[in-house]
Amino acid sequence: MNGRKKEVFSIGHSNMSYRSFASLLRKWSIEQVVDVRSIPFSRHVPHFNYEAIQRKLRQSGFDYEYLGNQLGSHNLRMRNSCESLSDYRRQIACDAFSDGMAQLLERADVHRIAIMCVESDPYRCHRHTILAGELAKLGVTIQHILKNGQVRNAFDAPMEKDVVDERWIQRSLFEVVDAEPLSTGLSTNEALPRVA
Repeated sequence: MNGRKKEVFSIGHSNMSYRSFASLLRKWSIEQVVDVRSIPFSRHVPHFNYEAIQRKLRQSGFDYEYLGNQLGSHNLRMRNSCESLSDYRRQIACDAFSDGMAQLLERADVHRIAIMCVESDPYRCHRHTILAGELAKLGVTIQHILKNGQVRNAFDAPMEKDVVDERWIQRSLFEVVDAEPLSTGLSTNEALPRVA
């Protein structure tokens, strides 16, 4: 990356097949995947479990590095070095986070890297809410690789949603809202959204 501004990509594996995931990495000439998942395991997509993804990536010619202990959003090291993870500022102030960022920047000097987590929508993931902002402060350009194969600069407008559902916007406890009550007329829990 000599003389050029550092660039880091991000990708969320979600429920992709390994073939689709590797295809996106190749499309954007990624050389190394830096895994920033706090818990690098999944019952639903076992090909992204730590040992499996490490082996598959290396067999496919990609380097793999795990930095979830330093840069994951919910990890034991940060809980031990921080009083609370209730806000991102405390997380960023932790020694473990600073160490992880230094390692990430070292890798970006040598390789074209993509930080990987689970969430496919980067704007709902700590890849964006924590890491992109901190990398930008250090002069690094962040590009989110989207599931559809496109790349979006982290600080362009977030992906547009079809319709904003006002019911799901978090409001202050004391805010007065002129709105209809959230009732479907049903008296059972069937009116509530189901959590997958």
